Amino acid sequence: MLLRRRRKHVAVDYDRREVRLVVFEYVRKAPSILALQAAPIPEEVDPADAAALGRFVGTLVDRLHLRGARALMSVGRAQAVLKSLRFPAGVTADELASMVQLQVARELPFGPDEAVVDFTHGAHWDAERSEELNEGVMVLAAAVRLPAIDAAGQFCREAGLRLDRLGLRPYANLRALCRCVRFEPGERALLVSLTADEAEIDVIRDEMLEFSRAATLTTQDGRRAQAGDTPQQRSAAVARVVTEVTRSLQSFYAAQPGATINTALVAGGTGLEADLVAALRERLGVRCELLDPAGGFGVSPGPTVSAFTAALGLAAGQATDALPFDFINPKRPRPPRDTRRLRAAAILTAVVVALGGGALARSVYLGRYRAEVSRLERHNRQLRKVNKAFEDLRGRVEAVEAWAAGDVNWLDQLAHLSNTLPPAQQVYLTSLRALPTGSRSISGRSRSGKVGPVGTLILSGRVKQGRILSGFATRLMNMPGYEVKPKGTSPVSDPLGYGTQFSLDVLVARDAKPVLRAGAHVGRPPDDMAGRQPRAPLRRPGRSRDRRNRFSARRPSR
Repeated sequence: MLLRRRRKHVAVDYDRREVRLVVFEYVRKAPSILALQAAPIPEEVDPADAAALGRFVGTLVDRLHLRGARALMSVGRAQAVLKSLRFPAGVTADELASMVQLQVARELPFGPDEAVVDFTHGAHWDAERSEELNEGVMVLAAAVRLPAIDAAGQFCREAGLRLDRLGLRPYANLRALCRCVRFEPGERALLVSLTADEAEIDVIRDEMLEFSRAATLTTQDGRRAQAGDTPQQRSAAVARVVTEVTRSLQSFYAAQPGATINTALVAGGTGLEADLVAALRERLGVRCELLDPAGGFGVSPGPTVSAFTAALGLAAGQATDALPFDFINPKRPRPPRDTRRLRAAAILTAVVVALGGGALARSVYLGRYRAEVSRLERHNRQLRKVNKAFEDLRGRVEAVEAWAAGDVNWLDQLAHLSNTLPPAQQVYLTSLRALPTGSRSISGRSRSGKVGPVGTLILSGRVKQGRILSGFATRLMNMPGYEVKPKGTSPVSDPLGYGTQFSLDVLVARDAKPVLRAGAHVGRPPDDMAGRQPRAPLRRPGRSRDRRNRFSARRPSR
């Protein structure tokens, strides 16, 4: 059985100094860290140019064979606007999404079409809030402007990655912290995450983000802290961070009277973390430590692992408990359903069903009649065959009856024709038919119209000269009871001299008197070969050719 190959993911986090990549895959719905990779950004690459930075990261992606992998990124707290909103209880998810979009659009410092808005259930004490209500749904909405989202998309396209999720960095830090440190119920923790650009200050309680604020690490002249700073410069940078933490906590205490911080944690890879831990321990008077997420994610411990806190949180937030914000796929109200199309589809479906049912019923109803028609057609064809045989038989019977009922002695008429025709040296017949008047093959009366014919002799043959045929017709016409109807003559090529082909009808009346006297005997011509042709041997079925030949040889010749 083949094992399905696990898909690799990349969590990306960067500031103006370096880019940090966490390569991981999911094993049983939990992230398995494969590699932590950090690369300093060259001086010629502007971190604010997403395309240039993406091309630089693309070389690192190719080296790690990660081109085409799904990427997870986050935006900093300074790039997001948070608003706490309260809505009546009992609203549906679609109604809540519509109400959030409408309410946040009124409170944003920019147009609603200039940002992407997402929300989650919960509250944020640093955001502007309406008055407390006894009942209702508390929602925390976050808005990020489109340039920040477009920059993340361009960065991934140039790097050869596919942006799958764009979350909020304070919540990524929250996921990493909850995976690495166990807190008692109700215990509050302060997390200060340092980057080369800013410090993010978060207050966490019961795995919830209660407060979040970002502070830029710049001096009065606009200079930011760097790794090669002098001890005086480092002390000044640490003091600025402590001052921003103190201000943030004062704002938090004002919104949450009586709240206390139990633990302080510092994360980052700027080199100021150790000094900041000591300064916060002295200033706040609480336990303060450096956050090392190596143990919670199963990676090798080291001083630089703390810089990957946000990226590791992104990896953890994509597993069983997803991050609450995703500005690539925000929660949006469903578009209203087009009921007109639904009604049209329902009507069309009903019409199709009705037509189909009618066609089926018609097919069933007419099928029986079609089968009956087919059966009758087959029976009719059989009857036609039988009827044709009877029609042929009737025709023959009618012909016999006509012959029997006729008053013509055809033997006498044939003898008469034999005695009156010119000799064979002048004319010969190729066809002779004798039909009584009652037959359906002839019709009509004689030319004189006085006595109707009772029979007809139909003659066809060949004659050497046309005058011979005319003489025969004249002689026959002069005899009482006979009438000749020529049908036509045509010249033909004949080697024996019979150059004219003819056809004529001889109408025989009831009072016809045939010539029955025998004429002079005509002998065979000297060149007649008919009598001297050899006879074919007599063949009997079932005997071989040799036996037939022997039998024929024993017969005496005539």
